[in-house]
Amino acid sequence: MAKIIDKIRGYFDNTDKKIDAVIPMRNLVDENGELQTEFVANGSKYTIMPAKLVFNIKRRRAYEDLHRMFATGKTPTEQFKAILSIKEQMIQMSTQANFQKGISNLWENVINQIECFKNVNNKNSIAYYIASLFIIKDGEDISDWDFETADKKIDDWTKENINPSFFFELALITSDECKEILKAD
Repeated sequence: MAKIIDKIRGYFDNTDKKIDAVIPMRNLVDENGELQTEFVANGSKYTIMPAKLVFNIKRRRAYEDLHRMFATGKTPTEQFKAILSIKEQMIQMSTQANFQKGISNLWENVINQIECFKNVNNKNSIAYYIASLFIIKDGEDISDWDFETADKKIDDWTKENINPSFFFELALITSDECKEILKAD
């Protein structure tokens, strides 16, 4: 499981590289501020759908994992390792000889965790994957979701150079919408 989750970091890093393309950005919001619910990217047609129409067990679980990563900027494995590190530092601090070093290491770890919450760059690539749960490619099987399929969609979107802030905003918007759906269950 940890290898699969660690593989996620590779997907995010690759998407960050794609986002850095330097060509004019395409917006999915028209001049009147209206969202285009359908668009074509790299020759494929996409439809932006509300969560209540596409959520199933697999997409819901993916959303929960991605949302947690979106909030923290870290994969679950990275989050777990950070917590273990804090635990180890607390154990070190239990002896007087290591107390000062333990406090210093603990403080550094806490600062690093805070920076993850503030680091928007880590979140842009994760936002693409969250968006892939709601932006459906023509002919896509909405009963399934995986990183490989999401990555193909992201390839289309980045080749079309759709403004990355759109995906970030969509992740934020769907975050609130999904919270309401999850509460209803």
